[in-house]
Amino acid sequence: MAKVAKNKASVGGRKYALRKLNELGIATQEIVGIGHRPEDDGNDRQLLQQFIKNGELLPGWTGHEGVVRAQERHAATMAELPPVVRRLQRGEPAIPTVYEED
Repeated sequence: MAKVAKNKASVGGRKYALRKLNELGIATQEIVGIGHRPEDDGNDRQLLQQFIKNGELLPGWTGHEGVVRAQERHAATMAELPPVVRRLQRGEPAIPTVYEED
């Protein structure tokens, strides 16, 4: 099914997402690599996680362990986002997204 959102175009191909962080650990950019993994400069964070392998759910993604993992990930994610994400009115994206094609 194709996206039908206004002003949004679908880009075909396998995608890999990376959040670029500055030296203070604050997000400055999200990079979507199309057909390749974006380069990590050492403190960046891959946004895609594997939780199913060969049709099987990997350990740590359900139950109490999964809830704790989600809470920790949420807290870490909120800490790395710039303060502008907490405003209530609409505006520009808090961090830009860049698409890198092969």
